[in-house]
Amino acid sequence: NHVAKYFIARLSGLRLDEINHLSFGSFKIVDKVARNALKNEIKKVAVPVVQVRTTDPYKLGRYEQPSWEAKGKTKRDVQIPRWLHDWIKVEQKRRKAAKSERIIRGQERWSESTLVKHHEDWWNDELLYGTDASDYFKKRLHELRALFGSEVVTNTGSMHAAQLALGHQNISTTERHYANLLVDFNFNLTIGA
Repeated sequence: NHVAKYFIARLSGLRLDEINHLSFGSFKIVDKVARNALKNEIKKVAVPVVQVRTTDPYKLGRYEQPSWEAKGKTKRDVQIPRWLHDWIKVEQKRRKAAKSERIIRGQERWSESTLVKHHEDWWNDELLYGTDASDYFKKRLHELRALFGSEVVTNTGSMHAAQLALGHQNISTTERHYANLLVDFNFNLTIGA
């Protein structure tokens, strides 16, 4: 559960509650349109994504959960590495799970508050401080989201791309956190003596 949560958080920037609501069917290959800048050609490309839903009313075992609504309230597809998509599909096959089954197991045995506490205990005690690599992994899940957002902004140079990937309802939220990463590359160069 927690290794899956770590990889999903690190490589998709999803929030904790969004990850807890993912099913195996949330991971898909979709066709996107891409432009080859060198040849100026447009073609379809198969891209692995995780689909984030906006609402999810459901019952966890004997615990009736309220209707859940994502914080950003934005249904979105977040591109993920191919290996993460393949790893999730292998895990689905290993568990013999249906597409509708949750990736995070054990939810039917816990109330929502117990599920969050279980996450916090493991995340803090085991992942962060219980390993030899603890100095490297001292990141809370939301810091992994911020790291993902930083990578989107620096790799694309686009606040809009980061807003879509992170599910911010308003672009001003994205700008408040990531605008400092955009660098103006217009230089005045004077040559001569």
